[in-house]
Amino acid sequence: MARFLFPGAKRGTLQVVTSEPMNFDTRMALCLLKQLIAALRANDPDLFKRWLIGGVQDLGKPAVEKLLLDWLDPFLTEREKDRLIAWHLGVSL
Repeated sequence: MARFLFPGAKRGTLQVVTSEPMNFDTRMALCLLKQLIAALRANDPDLFKRWLIGGVQDLGKPAVEKLLLDWLDPFLTEREKDRLIAWHLGVSL
């Protein structure tokens, strides 16, 4: 069972302590998130799209949409967000 606070936790940080290992889908989602951010920072839209397509095939469209909407945004700078929108529009920045 997960606990959301533990002795020594710093205020304002999310620290989850659990005795259970992460399930496969959670590990896959974290790996996908890492690869999407790396492709974006490398300014490689083709690699980003390949990882995105692979994520949809492995995890399903709803899971990837949630990952993009809820988890990717906080990791991106304004410039990276602009680049991602430009790629979607077919423009290179």
